[in-house]
Amino acid sequence: MRAKTLLLLAATLMMAARASVSSPGIVSFTTNGRNGTYPVAPNGLPLAATFVIDSPTAHTGQCGEATFPGSPGPACRLNGLGNTITCK
Repeated sequence: MRAKTLLLLAATLMMAARASVSSPGIVSFTTNGRNGTYPVAPNGLPLAATFVIDSPTAHTGQCGEATFPGSPGPACRLNGLGNTITCK
């Protein structure tokens, strides 16, 4: 199953990145979006996230992608109200 694209438009986006001390070259990141519309139906999962350090084209190759294919691996889930998606 292919991941769907989620566009973050007209919203406040907070992002944090941290380099791994124990695994050189590994970067973890989190994002939070507010005041926007992120239409993803339950059947629109799984999602994927692309992180580009050398934006906008990652010309130097400094980018990565996180996929959330679902159990038993990383997965995304909607909360009970259906208004928040958490991917881990």
